[in-house]
Amino acid sequence: MQAVDALSLELDADLSSLAMKGERVSARADEPDWSLPQKHPFWLPRKTIAYAVSQFYHGEIATAKICERIYGMMESAAAQRFLASQIADETRHAEYYGRYLN
Repeated sequence: MQAVDALSLELDADLSSLAMKGERVSARADEPDWSLPQKHPFWLPRKTIAYAVSQFYHGEIATAKICERIYGMMESAAAQRFLASQIADETRHAEYYGRYLN
C-alpha cells in the first residue's frame, strides 16, 4: 500500500510540474502576427494546405473535449490543474488554426 501512495504522490508532483509549465507558457504566449503575409510552397495546392490545417484544428478541438470529459473524473487536484492548463492550451491553438483557416 505504501508503494501505491508513493507512486500517487510522485504522479501528483509530476502533474503539478506539468501544470505549472503549461500555465507559464500560457501566461506569456504571444498572439501570432496576423499581419504577416502567408507564404506557401508554390507546388503545394491551397486546398491541401487548408485540409492539413483543418486536421490540426479539429485535433486541437477533440483533445480539449477529451480533457474536459476526463477533468470531472479526476479526484486529484493536481490532475485537474494539469487538465485545465491543457484545455486552455488546446483551445488557444484551435483558435489560432481557425483564424488561419479564415
